[in-house]
Amino acid sequence: MNLAADAKPKKVYASGGQGVNFLDFEQDGETADIDDHAFVVIDYDNGIRGNFTLNMFCHDFTEEMVICGDRGRLVTREIFNIHQQKPSSATVALELGEFGGSKHTEVTYAREIESSGHHGATYYEHIAFVDQLEGNLSTSATPLQGLWSIIIACAAQQSIATGEAVDIDQFLADNKLSEFSK
Repeated sequence: MNLAADAKPKKVYASGGQGVNFLDFEQDGETADIDDHAFVVIDYDNGIRGNFTLNMFCHDFTEEMVICGDRGRLVTREIFNIHQQKPSSATVALELGEFGGSKHTEVTYAREIESSGHHGATYYEHIAFVDQLEGNLSTSATPLQGLWSIIIACAAQQSIATGEAVDIDQFLADNKLSEFSK
């Protein structure tokens, strides 16, 4: 979402928690603290607002990203039902409505790549990682982009814990991360 917004996140609000997964898991006397569901809203400096929904106890694996604008929307979706042991289905759709033709494209990886882990993502992550190590041009996320994803996730967890929206500048200051402010 940070890449699509192309702006500095300024506020994060989240509601969620642990409702189903790992409720009876304990290690070294500590119980699991893994949030398995959440709704997260991110406000950006440029007025864009994004939201993220997490549900880790659904019967199948579904990821969807929708970017809406004033002239249409981009919809990406991947569906995998672990119980049916079928390959996943991944699509990208550009929906322009009254502003022009729409297009729907299947983008599922070849079976060999898909079975390499995380429905193909692991294969491409490894290629991008090696490219970065070797100094080759890569379109994968940079370390700074990865850090910002972690900052948003941590701010969301703080919001879940407190029930309050988290101001990102204050969050950065509180966690001695102000140097990373965009």
